[in-house]
Amino acid sequence: RKPVFIIHGMGGTVVVFTPLADNLRGGFPIYAFEAQGIDGTLPPLESIEEMAALYIRHMQTVDPSGPYRLIGYSGGGVIALEMARQLTHRGREVELLVMLDTLTPEAANRPIQVGRELKRFGEKVQTWVRLSPEELRRRAVSRTEKIYNGLVDLVKVKEPPPPKSHIEVLSDLCAEAYLRAQKVYDPGKYDGDIVLFRAELAMMIAVRAGRLLGWDDVVTGKIDLITLQGADHHSLLAEPAIHVIVEEIQRRLTMLDAKRTRMLEEV
Repeated sequence: RKPVFIIHGMGGTVVVFTPLADNLRGGFPIYAFEAQGIDGTLPPLESIEEMAALYIRHMQTVDPSGPYRLIGYSGGGVIALEMARQLTHRGREVELLVMLDTLTPEAANRPIQVGRELKRFGEKVQTWVRLSPEELRRRAVSRTEKIYNGLVDLVKVKEPPPPKSHIEVLSDLCAEAYLRAQKVYDPGKYDGDIVLFRAELAMMIAVRAGRLLGWDDVVTGKIDLITLQGADHHSLLAEPAIHVIVEEIQRRLTMLDAKRTRMLEEV
């Protein structure tokens, strides 16, 4: 069976992929790339292109010719896309490219547009005008209570947070390096297909990016969108969302293997 290659998110570690790797059935070989720098022996890489090139070199020691199957979580989806670009440029086939709640670099770097936020505030005001005096009073009381409780929490004496572990410090350094790299990375156009899993409970930055998280401006091939109901960006690799991810990836891998078997039988 062809192997599956998973690319780390912004923090550089891969332990979060354990539920995915443990639940994929069928004996698919699975490899995951941690970020250079996560073990402290080398500095983190400073460009998306360098990260992609390094992972391709390692990947081709396992599978020299492909076709390749890539999965990237969050920022790892951007690296996976660049890997796919470099591979196809060399004449190699990428038969599966999966992104797990990945924003385009342009969407991730886009500043908040004040005009749009003011428009949203205006829409809220129009909603308030249509409310009855009783409902306005109820909402005002509720809002006041929230503010009061928040102030109480602020003045409470809190224990200082525990010091970060060595791996957490290194993960922060990898994340900072990734963000610098993402800020200057231009993916251009990608003419392949992608499978995009999107968390339903999106942060504002994802909402602003649009339904396809900005990838409709980059990908000229097919984009298959799967929305993970009830999941946010940080919970999609846990139940119940991980079950949906595993089942969909499992289905696609099985179809690819069946297609490969038919082709070999016809030769």
